[in-house]
Amino acid sequence: MDEIKLKVLCILEEKAYQKVGIETIQKELSGIDLYRHLTYLEQKQLIRLSKIGPFAGTTEPQLLDAMLTALGEDIINTAIKRMEENNISVSEGKGRLRRIIESSPYQIVKDVIIPIFAACIS
Repeated sequence: MDEIKLKVLCILEEKAYQKVGIETIQKELSGIDLYRHLTYLEQKQLIRLSKIGPFAGTTEPQLLDAMLTALGEDIINTAIKRMEENNISVSEGKGRLRRIIESSPYQIVKDVIIPIFAACIS
């Protein structure tokens, strides 16, 4: 796992639990592609970033697919491999993540992005 992804993981994990605003995350992630991807998704109206929490706000059904695409093929493949290893079908896995996102958008960082990055480290 490269240094940039590890740095992003550390920052997101720390900020997700602190529930700080997106401006703080933006400052700390400046120059790192992940934030640029998230901003791009917001511009395409696939995700709305909010000042309330790391990525709290309204979401669209295609958010998960867009987020996984933004994170890159290697991470998608790792996430799929982990699901298969745990006998979770990819569609079931995506369904679980989608339910998390729909129930509480703030959980995106804590329960979706962090585990995907963590899967790449282990």
